[in-house]
Amino acid sequence: MSQAAEVAPDDPHTRYAAAKANEEQIAAACRRLWLRVRDADEETQAAARELIDRAVEQAEDATDLAAADAAEFEGGERVPWETVKIELGL
Repeated sequence: MSQAAEVAPDDPHTRYAAAKANEEQIAAACRRLWLRVRDADEETQAAARELIDRAVEQAEDATDLAAADAAEFEGGERVPWETVKIELGL
C-alpha cells in the first residue's frame, strides 16, 4: 500500500485535497521533465509528451473523481453527461 493511501482518511474533502495536491506535484514534475528534454531529438520529445499527457490526464481524472465524491458527500447530485453537454452546447 502506498504512503498516500495509508494517510488518506475516509473524508471526501480530505481525499479531494490530497488528489489536488498530487495533481499539482505531477504537473510540476512534468514541467521539470520537459525542461530536460526540450532540446532532445524529436523521438525523445514525442515519448516525453506522451508520458506527460498520460500522467497529467490521470491526475486530473483522479482529482475530478475526488471532487465529485466530495460534492456527493455534501448532498450534491451527479449531473448526467447528456445534461452537461446540452448546457455547454456540445
